[in-house]
Amino acid sequence: MGILGLDIGGANTKAAFFDGNEFKEIYVYLPIFSKKENLHNTLRELKNKFSPDLCSITMTAELCDCFKSKLDGIAYISKVCNNVFEKVKFFGFPGVFYDFSEVQAHYKDIGSFNWLALAQILSKKHGNALMIDIGSTTTDIISMIDHTPQYNGKSDFERLKFNELLYLGALRTNVSTVISSVNLDNEQISVAREYFANMADVYVVLEKIDENEYISDTSDGTTKSKSDCMRRIARILCSDLDQLSKKDIFSIANQIYEKNIAIIENSISYHIEKHKINFDLIGVGVGRFLAKEVAKRKKLSYDEDSEYYNQMACARAVASLCKS
Repeated sequence: MGILGLDIGGANTKAAFFDGNEFKEIYVYLPIFSKKENLHNTLRELKNKFSPDLCSITMTAELCDCFKSKLDGIAYISKVCNNVFEKVKFFGFPGVFYDFSEVQAHYKDIGSFNWLALAQILSKKHGNALMIDIGSTTTDIISMIDHTPQYNGKSDFERLKFNELLYLGALRTNVSTVISSVNLDNEQISVAREYFANMADVYVVLEKIDENEYISDTSDGTTKSKSDCMRRIARILCSDLDQLSKKDIFSIANQIYEKNIAIIENSISYHIEKHKINFDLIGVGVGRFLAKEVAKRKKLSYDEDSEYYNQMACARAVASLCKS
């Protein structure tokens, strides 16, 4: 049986097709928040490419502000999926699949549970570990103890309270939401609280990612080259490359990086102190280099699962759970 796993996010749709022998994966940039009407054609193209017998789905796009509510978002997305594919299953809490006819009654159990699908897979392979999934927009931190996922939050609202969800990603996050001021020439300078640059700009400049991994839109619609990334970073100080040197830009980028590390490290410390366990860290997603750096600084063991390590992990996980 051919199974297509879909992880439908607000900015990206990830697809992992299992043909009975191996996975084939596709990453589609689809900003549902501004182009939700394109979801049908995107899914139709995936169906034509893979011809799946079954489509297993997890989603986080219901939070997009193009929808009036989560129920509205889940209803829209699930209806499109059901219209495109002959047989669909929707993954949700507490780790089960729902038919389309059950979606409305269980919508609170279906939205934003891609992290649980991945945690269920990884916890079988790793004992006492912290799953750190750093995507383009968010970071999921899930404790796994004795091969069982541990979590206090069920909804995103609850998970924010328990340091299980950080609305901080490695690409799309607005830089001005991460850092409020930077130090240049021993002077503290406030940053402009405007969407002039995102975290992908920072990580291209620091060579943590390359242009091919910069899969989100730029803030100004120009290129993802290192020079344009530097120009956008200069703009957060209402400046440009005529006024700031390359050394200045690198310093600013590094300060933003350090702030990002500190936020993640603080959340990881919360889990370690709560469970009294020096967890192994399992890095996942495009921003997993951040998890690796935190592990190094905290002297924790670090690993990247050989199958579930990149931004396709949740799509692969939901397909794997459906076939097992």
